Amino acid sequence: MHVRPSGLHVAATYNLILNAAILTDEKFGYTIGYDKLLDTVLDQGNSSLCFRPLDPVMEAEAVIIWKKYQIFSKAADLFLQQLQKALYIDQEGETKSKEKRE
Repeated sequence: MHVRPSGLHVAATYNLILNAAILTDEKFGYTIGYDKLLDTVLDQGNSSLCFRPLDPVMEAEAVIIWKKYQIFSKAADLFLQQLQKALYIDQEGETKSKEKRE
């Protein structure tokens, strides 16, 4: 299916993938989202939903921001540490080069 984005009829938007996935699972439409999110959300993969990549490929950047001196809960702090580790970000907010990671 080759449809230009301007040719799509967007009936709703969402903030939480779970809500969109439930509506899609109930056949209220389609959900466009990032790959690997639905399997972790809907009943450990027992959903009738699947991921289909767009053709042509469409990419989007995602950002996470927080206040500079934000006091986080323990869980939020651990999440941020793991995210920074996964994205190779140092304490000053700079992305580490491949050589520095190893």
